[in-house]
Formats: sequence, C-alpha cells, structure tokens
Amino acid sequence: MLATKRFQRIAQDLEKLPCELHGDILNDLEFSQLIRLSSCAGPRLTWSLENSISAWGNHFRAEDRSTWQKLLSISDSVRRLCFVQPKAKDEIPYIFERSLAFLFFRNEDWKATAYGWLPADVQNRSRFAEHQLARTFLAELNSIVMDRTWSAFHEHYARFIEPWLPRLSPQAKAIFSKIPKLGIKDAVYHGYAYLSKDLPFSIDDLATFIDMYQQFRLLRAETMAAELYRLADIYETYPTRLKEPFDLRDRAPDNLNTQHVPTDIRRRARKLVRKAKNTRWKNTEGCVVRFAWPALVPYESQVEMFQEHITDATDIQVAPADIVDKCCAVVANAPYWARDNAEREVIAVTRLSETLKQQHLSLHGLNFKVLIQPYQAEFPKRAPVALPVLPRGDAELEWLENFAEVTAWMEGKTTQ
Repeated sequence: MLATKRFQRIAQDLEKLPCELHGDILNDLEFSQLIRLSSCAGPRLTWSLENSISAWGNHFRAEDRSTWQKLLSISDSVRRLCFVQPKAKDEIPYIFERSLAFLFFRNEDWKATAYGWLPADVQNRSRFAEHQLARTFLAELNSIVMDRTWSAFHEHYARFIEPWLPRLSPQAKAIFSKIPKLGIKDAVYHGYAYLSKDLPFSIDDLATFIDMYQQFRLLRAETMAAELYRLADIYETYPTRLKEPFDLRDRAPDNLNTQHVPTDIRRRARKLVRKAKNTRWKNTEGCVVRFAWPALVPYESQVEMFQEHITDATDIQVAPADIVDKCCAVVANAPYWARDNAEREVIAVTRLSETLKQQHLSLHGLNFKVLIQPYQAEFPKRAPVALPVLPRGDAELEWLENFAEVTAWMEGKTTQ
C-alpha cells in the first residue's frame, strides 16, 4: 500500500486547511512522502501539489501523478525484495543514498546546484531536466531488478526458469522469455541505469515482472514443499524402510526416533516457503546444488531383502496380486539414480567420493545406487546446465511408496 494510515490521516488534515497554508508543510516533506500524499489527496491538496512554486514543484508536475505513484510503488517492492532489510527504521539501502537519494530530498535540498549522480541535464535544470528525473528513476529500478535476477535468467535460465514455464500464466511466460535476450550486463554500472534509451522494461512491464517473478518463486517453493510434506508422510508410514541419503547406517536401529526425520523434513518445507515470501532475491541463486536423489532413499538392508525375496519363486506364488504388481513396478520403474546404469549418468564429487562409496545400496541384483550429480562446483557461474530445479514427480514418490510397502510385506512374511 503506497499510502499508510499515517499519510491518509495527514492528507485528511491538510484537506481541511486552505491551500495557502499547505506550502510550508509540504516543503518540509521528502519527495517520496509528497508522492505518497498524492495517492490519497483530496481536491485542495492535489491542487497544492500540482501548482507549488517551491523548488520541488517543477519535478513533481513534470510527470503525471500516477507515474510517480507507480514508480514509488515499484521502489517499495525493490527495497523489500532486493535488499537486506535494515535493522533500524532510518536505515536505507545504499542505492537510495546515491542515485535515488532525491526520493528523500526536501525543498531545501532541491535548491542545491550539483548532484554528481544525476544526468547533466537534471543538474543544469535544462528544459528537459524534470522529465529526465523520472527516466533516471525508472532506469535505476531496472538496473537493480536486472542485477538481482541476472544469474537466474541468464546463467541458469534453462535450469531454474524454463522447466517451470508450462506451470506459469501466459503473461509470466511472455515477460520471462524476454529476459535472456536483453544483452550483456555492464560490469561497472550493472547494466541499464546510464543507458540513454531502450530500457529493458517500461514502468508497467517492470511492475508486472516483479509481481510475476515473486509469484514464480512462491509457486516453486510451495510445489517443492508439497513434495517434502508427502515424503514426510511416507516416512511416518514406513520409518524402518527409508532413510535420509547421507545417513550411513545400512539398516534402521532398534532405538530409532521415528519423529526426527519427518519433523526435520517438514521444517525444511516450511522454511522453503518462508524464504520465498520473506527473503530477498539473491543474484547468486544459480549456485545452489541440486542432488540426483530425493530426500529419502531405501536402507541397504531393505534392498538386499527385496532382492532375496524377488528371486524366490515360492514367495512370488503366495504374494497377493497387488504386492506382485508393486514388485514388478519397483523393478520396472526404478528412478534413474537407482538403476544399473546410474554410474554413467552422474558424476561424483571428489571430496565426497569416499563417503558416497558407503551409500551404494547394493552391489548386485538391481544394483541400486545413490550418487551425486553436482552443478559443476568448480565453475558455478559458467558451468553447463545440470539438474533442473523441479520436484521429483509423482512417479518417483510412488516408487518409494511401492518399495516400502513391498518390503514391509516381505519382512512380515519372514517373521511368520
């Protein structure tokens, strides 16, 4: 909301005063505060804002009020999504102390003659100066947004964005597909603030992009969190069949705490959504490693038991039809990280290789393996695309459920 209750109350109080008394009060307000007031101003206050002879007046009426309001609304979103939130109310991101410092100017500040961070025509107060200020505002906002999303849209587009396009609205698809074609980023000025033309986004398009990208981040987090919640439910049903991938134990211990793993998985799910809602966009998001396996894998002992029973004709003959069907599905539909040819599909990280040797789930039979497929850790910003950041899919989770159910039946038959 552009105007808080405080500004609405101020606007109502000013509306009760004659226009002649507005000048001194408005001159003591920051430029951004004037814009906020304009969004809830009545006829008298609107007239005073648009006809002020103060130093800020020419800049304010150089653009339509709605233009300033849209730009400030985008600025509020940028401050919330692209910067670490300040600990004190009077702290502001560095960019608002430099190229966007005019948002905090009062009337006396506008009377100064030189602002090194502004274009020359604004400093010299040429006939185009006031209009150039709004363009500088828009250019800086473009620059910040493009810098924060550059890694995801240029270096990791095929991995982070493209796989999700079918799930997005047509509007999001159209605006996202435009980003990777915008050209080379200026390493000194972060791209676009100092370009004289062809800004990446107009005001409306920039507002749409920010909204769509935040919706995309939330969609991705909620979808992947839903997968984790389902995995937690699977574990609670079969706690002695499945484990977390880096658990080196080959079987469930007798004193297994069955609540620890699902509690941790659900905590991670909540954290995913919370971070998508509340944390800033990171320009290094593409460096996150995506593993080839899900958050749960079978215990080695369960794989060995499955192998023993699946080759026993007697067991197969007495098994219920649904168990036989699920046994066939476990063999036929094994995910790629658990197949015989897994070694050819993945690359082991050197520093983890010794640990991962203990993670091979079986040395014969179906030869389930748990291997890592890293995102080229040596050159994280220039590496080719590795695993797309997507949920595992229903088929893979169903495979885990089938495996757990089948091995539970097999163990029950063994104890009879």
